[in-house]
Amino acid sequence: MWRTVALQTLDFVRREFAVANGYASSLDADAGGVEGSHVTWTPDEVFAALSDNDCLELLDASLHRWCIEAPGNLDGRSVPQLAPDEPFTVPDGLAPALRALRANRSTRPQPSRDDKVVLEWNAMLASALLATYDDAYANEGLALLRSLRLTHWDGVAWYRIDQRGAYATAADVAWLVDAELDAYEWTGAEEWLSLARVDAAYLVDHHWDGPRPSAANPNVGAGFFSSSDLVTDVPLRPKEVFDGATPSSHAVGARALARLGLIDGSEALLVAQRLVTLAAEVLDTQPIAVVDLLDAAGFALDGTEVVIPGPPNHLTEHVRLLSMSHVVLVSGSGSSPLLAARAEGVAYVCRAGVCQRPASSIDELDRQLHSVR
Repeated sequence: MWRTVALQTLDFVRREFAVANGYASSLDADAGGVEGSHVTWTPDEVFAALSDNDCLELLDASLHRWCIEAPGNLDGRSVPQLAPDEPFTVPDGLAPALRALRANRSTRPQPSRDDKVVLEWNAMLASALLATYDDAYANEGLALLRSLRLTHWDGVAWYRIDQRGAYATAADVAWLVDAELDAYEWTGAEEWLSLARVDAAYLVDHHWDGPRPSAANPNVGAGFFSSSDLVTDVPLRPKEVFDGATPSSHAVGARALARLGLIDGSEALLVAQRLVTLAAEVLDTQPIAVVDLLDAAGFALDGTEVVIPGPPNHLTEHVRLLSMSHVVLVSGSGSSPLLAARAEGVAYVCRAGVCQRPASSIDELDRQLHSVR
C-alpha cells in the first residue's frame, strides 16, 4: 500500500511540476484569484462531474470517501480529505470516479507555478526516484541528475537555481552528493562515484569552516557554513544544524560524506564523524530537533558495507529491497578499494573495510547482515 502511495505522489510531481530544466519549485495556493478554487468541491460539482462521465452510481461513495459536503470547510466548499474508515489507496471500484473528478478539475483555472529549478529540491527528487528501485523511475532520476549538471554547474561553481543567479548552498551540494551516491548504488557505475567525489570535494572546499579532519588530526574544523565562500556580499555566514522544513545541511552533509567514505575509504568519513562530534550535545539533549543527523550518525559511526563485485545479480537485487539502515551497497567493477581482488557474483558484508567470508546465497547473506545489525 505505502509503495503505491509513494509512486502516486511521485507521479503527481512528475505530472504537475515538470519543466524544461528539471522540476519547478511550487504551485500557488490560489487559482483564478480564489484560494483553493482548483482543488475544492461542492456536492453539486461532484454530481456534475460524475454525471458527465457516466459513473453517477459512485456519487455517494465518492462524497463519503473524500468528505465532500455542504456547506464545506473552506468558504462554503470542501477541501478533499480521506474519511477515517476509508483505505489509503483508492479502491478499484472508485477509479472511474477519480478519473472523472481529475478530468473536471483540469478544466478549471489552474494555479500559477514557480518554475525555478532549485538544485537541493531536485536532488531530493532524484533520490526519491532512485529509491523506487523501478527501472523507469530510476532512469528518470539518473536523467535528472545529468540535467542538473548542465543547468546548475558552469564548470567552476554550482548554483542554487537554473538561472544561475545565486551560488549553491551547502544543502544544495550535500543533497547532490547524496543523490549521486544513490545513483552509484543503483547502477554500480563508476561515473556516479567519480561525480560524488568531485562534488564532495567542492562542498568541503567552499563550505568547510577551518582545518579539515585527517587521519593524523581528526578533531579539527567547525562544520559547514550554509553559504559558499564564493559569496562576498553577506556580513555573516550562518550554519544550519537543526532540521527545519527540510533536513539541515549539517545532517545531509554528514550523511553524504559518511556514505562516500564507507564506499571509497576516503577521509570524507572523518569529516562526517567530525560533524557528528560537533553536534554531540544536541544529539544527546535535543534529538527530536536533529533526527536527520541521528540517521547520519548511524552511517558515520556504525555503517556497514555490502560489497557485490561484478554485474547485478540476485544478491544485488535482494540487498536493494531490504529495509536496512546505515548500509551502503558497493557493486560493479569501479575504483572502490572494497572491490579490489574480490570474487564476482558473491556478497561480502564488511565493517570499516573488514569483510566476512563471501556469501553466495541469500540465506547466508541475511545471516551475516543479521550478525552485524
